[in-house]
Amino acid sequence: MVIDLVSFWVNSWGERADVPLTFPTLLFGAAVAGIYYVAAALVFPEDMNEWDDLDRYFERQKPWVVLAIQASNLLFIGGEIMIHGNFFNTPVPFIKLGLWVGTGLALIFARPRWLNLLLLLFYLQLYWITRLF
Repeated sequence: MVIDLVSFWVNSWGERADVPLTFPTLLFGAAVAGIYYVAAALVFPEDMNEWDDLDRYFERQKPWVVLAIQASNLLFIGGEIMIHGNFFNTPVPFIKLGLWVGTGLALIFARPRWLNLLLLLFYLQLYWITRLF
Protein backbone atom coordinates (compact mmCIF):
# COMPACT_ATOMS: atom_id res chain seq x y z
CA MET A 1 0.00 0.00 0.00
CA VAL A 2 2.75 2.43 0.99
CA ILE A 3 4.89 1.58 -2.05
CA ASP A 4 1.95 2.19 -4.38
CA LEU A 5 1.13 5.48 -2.69
CA VAL A 6 4.74 6.67 -2.96
CA SER A 7 4.78 5.62 -6.61
CA PHE A 8 1.61 7.63 -7.22
CA TRP A 9 3.07 10.77 -5.63
CA VAL A 10 6.36 10.41 -7.53
CA ASN A 11 4.48 10.07 -10.80
CA SER A 12 2.16 12.95 -9.90
CA TRP A 13 5.10 15.19 -9.04
CA GLY A 14 6.62 14.41 -12.42
CA GLU A 15 3.38 15.43 -14.14
CA ARG A 16 2.87 18.66 -12.17
CA ALA A 17 4.18 20.94 -14.93
CA ASP A 18 1.70 19.46 -17.44
CA VAL A 19 -1.38 19.54 -15.20
CA PRO A 20 -3.34 22.79 -15.15
CA LEU A 21 -4.37 24.04 -11.73
CA THR A 22 -8.12 23.92 -12.16
CA PHE A 23 -11.07 22.75 -10.11
CA PRO A 24 -11.55 19.55 -12.18
CA THR A 25 -7.89 18.55 -11.90
CA LEU A 26 -7.86 19.15 -8.15
CA LEU A 27 -11.12 17.23 -7.80
CA PHE A 28 -9.59 14.39 -9.80
CA GLY A 29 -6.58 14.34 -7.47
CA ALA A 30 -8.86 14.41 -4.43
CA ALA A 31 -10.82 11.45 -5.80
CA VAL A 32 -7.66 9.40 -6.25
CA ALA A 33 -6.45 10.42 -2.77
CA GLY A 34 -9.85 9.43 -1.37
CA ILE A 35 -9.57 5.98 -2.89
CA TYR A 36 -6.13 5.59 -1.33
CA TYR A 37 -7.55 6.75 2.00
CA VAL A 38 -10.24 4.08 1.89
CA ALA A 39 -7.67 1.42 1.00
CA ALA A 40 -5.37 2.49 3.82
CA ALA A 41 -8.25 2.52 6.30
CA LEU A 42 -9.00 -1.10 5.40
CA VAL A 43 -5.47 -2.41 5.91
CA PHE A 44 -5.76 -2.70 9.70
CA PRO A 45 -8.87 -3.46 11.76
CA GLU A 46 -10.42 -0.58 13.64
CA ASP A 47 -10.79 -2.72 16.75
CA MET A 48 -8.16 -5.43 17.12
CA ASN A 49 -10.29 -7.20 19.75
CA GLU A 50 -12.96 -7.96 17.15
CA TRP A 51 -10.52 -10.11 15.18
CA ASP A 52 -8.95 -13.07 16.92
CA ASP A 53 -7.22 -14.03 13.68
CA LEU A 54 -5.60 -11.32 11.54
CA ASP A 55 -5.23 -13.78 8.67
CA ARG A 56 -9.03 -13.90 8.41
CA TYR A 57 -9.15 -10.10 8.47
CA PHE A 58 -6.53 -9.96 5.70
CA GLU A 59 -8.51 -12.42 3.56
CA ARG A 60 -11.69 -10.43 4.05
CA GLN A 61 -10.23 -6.99 3.28
CA LYS A 62 -7.64 -7.98 0.66
CA PRO A 63 -10.01 -7.79 -2.33
CA TRP A 64 -11.16 -4.28 -1.39
CA VAL A 65 -7.66 -2.98 -0.79
CA VAL A 66 -6.36 -4.45 -4.05
CA LEU A 67 -9.38 -3.15 -5.99
CA ALA A 68 -8.87 0.33 -4.53
CA ILE A 69 -5.19 0.32 -5.48
CA GLN A 70 -6.05 -0.93 -8.96
CA ALA A 71 -8.75 1.74 -9.34
CA SER A 72 -6.40 4.54 -8.31
CA ASN A 73 -3.77 3.31 -10.76
CA LEU A 74 -6.30 3.06 -13.59
CA LEU A 75 -7.51 6.59 -12.82
CA PHE A 76 -3.92 7.83 -12.96
CA ILE A 77 -3.44 6.13 -16.34
CA GLY A 78 -6.67 7.76 -17.52
CA GLY A 79 -5.35 11.12 -16.35
CA GLU A 80 -2.08 10.61 -18.22
CA ILE A 81 -4.01 9.75 -21.37
CA MET A 82 -6.05 12.94 -20.99
CA ILE A 83 -2.88 15.01 -20.58
CA HIS A 84 -0.52 13.34 -23.06
CA GLY A 85 -2.81 11.44 -25.40
CA ASN A 86 -3.07 7.71 -25.89
CA PHE A 87 0.26 6.02 -25.26
CA PHE A 88 -1.06 2.50 -25.93
CA ASN A 89 0.53 2.48 -29.37
CA THR A 90 3.05 -0.30 -28.77
CA PRO A 91 2.78 -3.66 -27.01
CA VAL A 92 4.80 -2.48 -23.97
CA PRO A 93 2.02 -0.45 -22.25
CA PHE A 94 -0.42 -3.33 -22.79
CA ILE A 95 2.05 -5.79 -21.24
CA LYS A 96 2.65 -3.50 -18.24
CA LEU A 97 -1.07 -3.00 -17.69
CA GLY A 98 -1.69 -6.71 -18.10
CA LEU A 99 0.95 -7.53 -15.49
CA TRP A 100 -0.52 -5.02 -13.00
CA VAL A 101 -4.15 -5.97 -13.46
CA GLY A 102 -3.43 -9.68 -13.81
CA THR A 103 -1.35 -9.82 -10.66
CA GLY A 104 -3.96 -7.79 -8.78
CA LEU A 105 -6.75 -10.12 -9.87
CA ALA A 106 -4.67 -13.19 -9.02
CA LEU A 107 -4.00 -11.70 -5.60
CA ILE A 108 -7.70 -11.10 -5.01
CA PHE A 109 -8.55 -14.74 -5.70
CA ALA A 110 -5.45 -16.37 -4.16
CA ARG A 111 -6.19 -18.46 -1.09
CA PRO A 112 -3.03 -20.26 0.11
CA ARG A 113 -0.77 -18.12 2.26
CA TRP A 114 2.32 -19.00 0.19
CA LEU A 115 0.57 -17.87 -3.01
CA ASN A 116 -0.47 -14.58 -1.42
CA LEU A 117 3.10 -13.97 -0.34
CA LEU A 118 4.47 -14.87 -3.77
CA LEU A 119 1.98 -12.60 -5.55
CA LEU A 120 2.59 -9.71 -3.13
CA LEU A 121 6.35 -10.01 -3.68
CA PHE A 122 5.87 -10.09 -7.45
CA TYR A 123 3.48 -7.12 -7.24
CA LEU A 124 6.18 -5.17 -5.38
CA GLN A 125 8.75 -6.07 -8.03
CA LEU A 126 6.47 -4.69 -10.74
CA TYR A 127 7.24 -1.17 -9.49
CA TRP A 128 10.89 -1.69 -10.42
CA ILE A 129 10.33 -3.87 -13.48
CA THR A 130 7.95 -1.44 -15.18
CA ARG A 131 10.35 1.47 -14.65
CA LEU A 132 12.95 -0.31 -16.79
CA PHE A 133 10.80 -0.15 -19.93
